[in-house]
Amino acid sequence: MRVQSPAFDLIKEPWIPCLRPDGSVEQVGLKEALTRSSEFLAVVGETPLVTASMYRLLLAVLHRVVDGPQTADDWISLWQSERLDPGRVNAYFRKWSDRFYLFHPDHPFYQWPDDRVDQKSIRILRGEFSHGENATLFDHSTKERSTKWPPAVAARALLSAQNFGVAGSCHPKLKLYFSHSPLAKGVFFLLGGNSLFQTLLFNLLPYAYIEDRFMGFGLPVWEVDNPFMSNRSVPLGYLDYLTWPSRKIMLLPEKDTSGYFVEHVTISPGLSLPDHIFDPMKHFISSRSKGWTVTRFQENRALWRDSAVLLELKDRSAVKAPVGFHLMADMIAEYGVLPEDIEFRIIALGMAAGPIDSERKAKAGKIHFYRHETMSLPGKYFEDRDLLLKLSGALEKAETLGRSLNIAAYHFALFTIAPRYVDKDLTKVKIDKLSRDAAGDVLSHWAVGRRYWTSLEIHFHKLLRDLPNGDAALERWNEALVRSSRESFDYVERHMSGSVRFWHAAVRPRRELESKLRKLFM
Repeated sequence: MRVQSPAFDLIKEPWIPCLRPDGSVEQVGLKEALTRSSEFLAVVGETPLVTASMYRLLLAVLHRVVDGPQTADDWISLWQSERLDPGRVNAYFRKWSDRFYLFHPDHPFYQWPDDRVDQKSIRILRGEFSHGENATLFDHSTKERSTKWPPAVAARALLSAQNFGVAGSCHPKLKLYFSHSPLAKGVFFLLGGNSLFQTLLFNLLPYAYIEDRFMGFGLPVWEVDNPFMSNRSVPLGYLDYLTWPSRKIMLLPEKDTSGYFVEHVTISPGLSLPDHIFDPMKHFISSRSKGWTVTRFQENRALWRDSAVLLELKDRSAVKAPVGFHLMADMIAEYGVLPEDIEFRIIALGMAAGPIDSERKAKAGKIHFYRHETMSLPGKYFEDRDLLLKLSGALEKAETLGRSLNIAAYHFALFTIAPRYVDKDLTKVKIDKLSRDAAGDVLSHWAVGRRYWTSLEIHFHKLLRDLPNGDAALERWNEALVRSSRESFDYVERHMSGSVRFWHAAVRPRRELESKLRKLFM
């Protein structure tokens, strides 16, 4: 079928921002992103959500281009080629060319109409923008302010909405309610390499590694005429899951003197997913009380503090690490395809979202924050159990000292507010609620824990890099712990000094902190 303008061919039109080695960004189509993947360092979206969504799409396309990989040996053959075969890429896109038009009259890419719902501003596709009653911390747009996005921006927003849409109300009168999209909960993990090609290969999972989670690879959504033919909740294979149609979205293109743009869309619920699906690119922890829970970003806790748990590959009864971590461990230790001194980057992308208020079905959810964290990771951690245990011990010392610092700072706040407790045994005295709450408020204002952990982050990355080279890295880490804890307490003490009362209030907490330091490091 001949496609009339506006078509916007996602295969050829520039819409995927790729980072070049010189630091510049070049927008390319799907075909160039794959055939030139060895030339680029990474893909870079407007937000972590867009970045994650573009990687997910590229991986789904690549699985179809290579028709696999089925086994580790298939993966090794792809890795040893050092680049993607342009012939296979071109052949796949020729076969499915009519399914990659953003505004195709019959099969617009990743879109389906729903005449039951009204048009909305395209801002609704990106959770960080205000729309309707959903005010956000990121954006202060009003309902009257129009947003006109060019097709490239609209295409990226479309991907983001399909992957990161949050649960809530679509149309209460019609009783239409959104469910969470596949990536709305939990951190999305990738292993990064020195090029886009390496990053894609590191996360291109052979079916042998995920066969316990999915019945075959299946088909991506653009190869299916009607994914909504039955109201199903189980993905028909891994690629069906990677391209899950969680929303029925329809972009409504318009034209002005500058060209085509999208200002309005229709959006309604698509297919829901069950909670029990283990996404191969997420991390899960088992507990007796809650069962399997997905690892999420926490507002006041950087992910590196849990790195030892993230890298746990042996105890599969307690931890489900991202499957790509297991694949890379095998490629180093079992197959010897990757060198022992290889370095990866752990790329963590995602958000924290929740309802606007307690009336969960009255309003749509909103994004509280989104995050993109990276950690350089020597490949040796994937094969050396003793090394991981050393890292775990180092982090546990930091956590223990952090708790002691927090207790000492709390006692400082308490003794400042209520000096009558200075000489009391706090294990035997009940602190009155007014003093307890006031001390807690002061401690929160001081943010001594945040200062401590922030100062340690650069030292952690040095520890992670240097620990494979010997225990001298642990000694430097211990020195950083002592210095950071003292400096964090010093900061509070300096800013509260000025009278004998404050000096007296700080003596005992300082002694408590120093006692803990002696027990840990002497």
